[in-house]
Amino acid sequence: MSGRTKKGTINIISGIINQIILLLLSFGVRTVIIKTIGIDYLGLNSLFSSILTILNLTELGIGGAIVFSMYVPIKNNDYSTIGALLHYYKRIFSIIGLIVLAIGVIITPFITFLINGDIPVDVDVHVLFLIFLIDTVITYLFFPERKSLLTAYQRFDIISIINTLVKVLLYSLQIISLLLFKNYYIYIILLPLFTFAECLFNYFWSKKLFDKIKVIGELSIDKKKEITKHVKGIALRKISSVSRNSLDSIVISLFLGLSTIAIYNNYFYIMNAVHAFLYIIPNAIRSIVGSYMCSESKENQYLLFKKISFFYIFIVSVCFSCMFSLYQPFMKMWVGVDLMFPFLPMVLFCLYFYVLSLSDVVSLFDDASGLWWHGRFKTIIESILNLSLNFLLGYFWGVNGILIATLFTMFIFGFLWEALIVYRYCFDIKKFKSFVIKQTLLFAFVFVISIGTYFVNINIHLYAFFEIIVKGIICILLMSFSFFVIFFKTTYFKYLKDFVIIVFKRKK
Repeated sequence: MSGRTKKGTINIISGIINQIILLLLSFGVRTVIIKTIGIDYLGLNSLFSSILTILNLTELGIGGAIVFSMYVPIKNNDYSTIGALLHYYKRIFSIIGLIVLAIGVIITPFITFLINGDIPVDVDVHVLFLIFLIDTVITYLFFPERKSLLTAYQRFDIISIINTLVKVLLYSLQIISLLLFKNYYIYIILLPLFTFAECLFNYFWSKKLFDKIKVIGELSIDKKKEITKHVKGIALRKISSVSRNSLDSIVISLFLGLSTIAIYNNYFYIMNAVHAFLYIIPNAIRSIVGSYMCSESKENQYLLFKKISFFYIFIVSVCFSCMFSLYQPFMKMWVGVDLMFPFLPMVLFCLYFYVLSLSDVVSLFDDASGLWWHGRFKTIIESILNLSLNFLLGYFWGVNGILIATLFTMFIFGFLWEALIVYRYCFDIKKFKSFVIKQTLLFAFVFVISIGTYFVNINIHLYAFFEIIVKGIICILLMSFSFFVIFFKTTYFKYLKDFVIIVFKRKK
């Protein structure tokens, strides 16, 4: 097994283990919050997280741009340039951390204006928000450059192990504190303590693995200009991502209150957890794609794109079918009928997952080619339009309107426009139309199979968890069998086999 393939496989395995453990523990924490102190506190969690995600835009994608800039020096073992990049990263992030802290303190007195309806009377939301703020600022002030070094060297296995160990202890203590004391303050104060611990672990492991790299030196003016150009493109993409997720939650809080935002985020949590689990795949092979885009021919690059796309969309389709049939039964078992949305919002969340996943492979090749700046206009338009439609459709149709607004802008700008950029600058723009048609037909196929599977499953009634397991197996089998029947004699099935070989077997 080659070095790149072995590293990609290790990253995928460690990432999967990390996601499974954190998903289960995070799920446990959310459940205990609902059962012990009430759903409004879960709404506060969601609101504070959304606000701080917006404040994190101050980072402007500098971390991603500097990691991208480290790929060539790492390949050439140019430790002095790597050290200078890290020194620049550390200095900039210290400034950003102080800016985030200052803005957070300024907006703290106005937090209550973002909440419609009742607020828990036994807590001070201003104090709680400041604790959340400190938790965020710690990641900027304490060794952020060390985690970026692990990222640049694709040591996601180390990052995953550290994150898993810290989060296991954190979530365990949070669950114990809620069960014993039913006190939200104790639950919250643990966050910054363990965030600081994770920063320390990243620092020590980075020092141990890369002891030859010293965080010193200055970058040339040209290198800073290059990073600045990448930062502008990444920053705009981050803005569009925030407008999809965090602003949705804030608008819901403004219109519908803490209970509704908590229910919304329970559904979003499940959808996002599945997506995060899937995203391990493109994240783990990022270095492989980056290498292809630097060294292979256009034809080989495009072939790799098609192989990864089909493999990924197959996995996405299986998950989409499972979500379509299992979302409501799972929510009923987890939180009960009173904390569930009707059928239509559930369908919209499934579509949200599919459209979000559609852009993952496109974004992977966009990132690997450093095309961020070319998408600057699409991200600005997407953000403005999404926010405007959130308010307009949210006012008339509530949660459904906000989801429809996000789906529309994400599909047009987050997927189609970004794919157009990748085809224009990486592949052949003439093939873009064919790509869109194939993706549309593929979705129609997946949607029909998912609806059919839903009606098969709707007549199955077993005891709680067993029902979900049986229905899930049916979803997986029917979707997999349908793909096999339709694509067995096509080149797409060969792409599926080839991609599995690329990642998991010896490259010959």
